[in-house]
Amino acid sequence: GFDSYLSFSESFTTKNSFVKKAGPNYIIEIGKFIGSQIDLSEKEHNRTGNIHMNYARVFNYEIKLNIPNGYTISGLDKLKKSIDNETGAFISDAKIEGSYLIVTTSKQYKTNYVPNSNWPLMVDFLDAAFQFTNEKILLKKK
Repeated sequence: GFDSYLSFSESFTTKNSFVKKAGPNYIIEIGKFIGSQIDLSEKEHNRTGNIHMNYARVFNYEIKLNIPNGYTISGLDKLKKSIDNETGAFISDAKIEGSYLIVTTSKQYKTNYVPNSNWPLMVDFLDAAFQFTNEKILLKKK
């Protein structure tokens, strides 16, 4: 129903999967934290059939990254995206609160049926979500 949502929290520690050392700094593949997204090939950008899905749905993520003492974050501007149209949306934001980087994303499928004529609108937000998974931030030593 609209009044209750499936919600869960996950916390994990990783070694070398999303973090790369670059001199005294670290590159973090923060976009990968929302999981894999649809990567439409050039061929898939053209569609002749209508789109039928089981239901409308929304996937919201909040990522909290503890910024270690002595480091600053670079690259926040690449984490801010907003594609919102009648078929769906991909909206992301990033901010620093205290010693945390907080990244929020929302991927929305607004309906369960999209006519073929609106496929380019879906491609817009699906491509934005995929592009987000390639975004990185730099933990820069002060």
